[in-house]
Amino acid sequence: MNTTAHIMEDQEQSTTTKETIILIGNGMVGCQFCVEFIEQKLYEKYELIVFGKEAKPAYDRVKLTSYARERDLQKLILKSIAWYKENNIDLHINEEVTEVDSKTKELKTAKGQVYKYDKLVFSTGSNSFVPSIEGRENDGVFVYRTYRDVDQIIDYSRECRVALVIGGGLLGLEAANFLKEIGLNTHIVEQASYLMPRQLDLKGAEVLKNTIESKGYNLHLGDGIKKIAKADNDSLEVHLANGEKISTDIIVFSAGVRSNSELAQNSGIICSPSKGIIVDDSLETSAKDIYAIGECVKHRGQLYGLVAPGYEMARTLATRLMGGTALFKGADMSTRLKMLGEDVISLGDPLQPFKSLEYQDGNVYRRIIHHEGQLVGAIGVGEWLQAGQIQTAIQNRMPINKEEQKRFLKTGALWKERPDIRLWPDDAIICNCMKVTKGELVGCMASGCSTVECFQKETGASTVCGSCTPMLMSLCGKEAVEQRRPEYTLLVLSFLTLAAVATIVFLPTIWGGESYKGEQFQRTQFLTDFFMRQVTGFTILGLTLFAGLISMRKRIRKVNFGKFSIWRILHGIFGLTSIIVLMFHTGFSAGKNLNFLLFTTFTFINFLGFLTGMASAFEYFGLSRLEALCRKWKQQITFLHILAFWPLPVLITFRIIQAYYF
Repeated sequence: MNTTAHIMEDQEQSTTTKETIILIGNGMVGCQFCVEFIEQKLYEKYELIVFGKEAKPAYDRVKLTSYARERDLQKLILKSIAWYKENNIDLHINEEVTEVDSKTKELKTAKGQVYKYDKLVFSTGSNSFVPSIEGRENDGVFVYRTYRDVDQIIDYSRECRVALVIGGGLLGLEAANFLKEIGLNTHIVEQASYLMPRQLDLKGAEVLKNTIESKGYNLHLGDGIKKIAKADNDSLEVHLANGEKISTDIIVFSAGVRSNSELAQNSGIICSPSKGIIVDDSLETSAKDIYAIGECVKHRGQLYGLVAPGYEMARTLATRLMGGTALFKGADMSTRLKMLGEDVISLGDPLQPFKSLEYQDGNVYRRIIHHEGQLVGAIGVGEWLQAGQIQTAIQNRMPINKEEQKRFLKTGALWKERPDIRLWPDDAIICNCMKVTKGELVGCMASGCSTVECFQKETGASTVCGSCTPMLMSLCGKEAVEQRRPEYTLLVLSFLTLAAVATIVFLPTIWGGESYKGEQFQRTQFLTDFFMRQVTGFTILGLTLFAGLISMRKRIRKVNFGKFSIWRILHGIFGLTSIIVLMFHTGFSAGKNLNFLLFTTFTFINFLGFLTGMASAFEYFGLSRLEALCRKWKQQITFLHILAFWPLPVLITFRIIQAYYF
């Protein structure tokens, strides 16, 4: 008997009491179906076999750029291979399904194996769309979709200086961010006349454009690409429709996606001419017992390129397979992203021709859309602390009154304070990604759940985009209140550091004294003694080194034990102590030459430390201008603080050589 026959025979023997579901695709939505399979106890009725085309189990594509930074795929893996085994899910990774026969209910894989099914689910996702542009087959032309794409781009770009991204939508800006982060001068070409045309209006896109250009990106809007040519120096030359030519070393296509529906179409299942497996509200295809979920689906003429709708499909289908009557009637297409370091949101139905209110302050743009007194959509560019609550309010069609409208026009904030979700109805959806209601969370609290981590574990809330975390914290009561306060210990340390810097810079020197018996002379003699100078000097060196090492807590992945907040406070204590010791070491005298450089560098580092500490202390959900200012500039100040530190070891080394050898 051949291998295929053995497999089919074993299947038949092992599924005499249970039917078999085969899931084609192990992406994020496919993995979520596996989670629903366990949570809804489908294992009581079915065996589940899963085929994944990639060599790794499902990983979080939303966080692909973080993989580009660290190259640690394990951090992105959603469920380990061990998890599938523990839950008796038969996972086949690196094995592509090549044929499906809906009449015999059999499928064949690239390895030549044949499997029988009772129910079949397509979750084949989508691929990057590459337009038919002359020269797209040249070396140096890539797509940005999988972790393998990231690996290939990084390897190829080691000798590159200039990159060009084709596409100015969600995926294109994400790819541009990735290329900029690996050190490439990046161009973005978008055929539409403004960025993110499916999510933003003209004003929002203009604000985003100005912000992106200020970060050093080169934008080319309203231009299509005629061809890609190879230049004499082996670089690539992109010819735009307006006649402009751009020389680049690497090109990345990120101009949208196309549903992977070829396998279904080749199996006789009805698909859209423009791609997408057509399904009804029960998510069933034109073939009996064959279903589809995720980005490969076309439902009521709509393609869904987001994770949240796919998760909702997985939940709905699992419920139906368990005997329920759930239907998929569409999904929220809201997006909340950080594009090139800037918050960009598009919530509900933001481009509908309803009444709207706008607020703009510099590089911050906000627009809310309301209809018949209810919130129906919102657009935002720049930080918007109430975005998560607004998304929930839109989802639940919450009303807005005249006072709230006036407040929004004046301040950009819809509510004075964070809405108290404890007063919301139980059917109000708190987590839009996982469709977790307030009632479910209250039920968890009745069972002893009292932390965000517990809510995440029990319901999945706040595990996708995290925007509902503040509302979960509000349900936790005490913890939410604590998060709404600045970190007072860090704030006190910061101002003490500022006071110490001001003291050492502006107080007159304590060296000297005319009388040999005077206190000032004796104090000078004691502090300038060679032994005391060694003690204070090496104490400063040790404290500085410890402060520098502690700052690595969040920057080196392997140094991650202990609470970061404690490490940060220790960093502040060491910094403050070092400048106090410097007072005794220098006697408030800046000195000359090398001593002056050391003194100036050290005090400047500590002054930047004060600014960094103050900005970090206000890193919470406050709404005042001070807190917004601190959040806006914290990253830049922190960078300057780190940058100013690096000359110090060199100067100290020269100072030690000077003291001991000259």
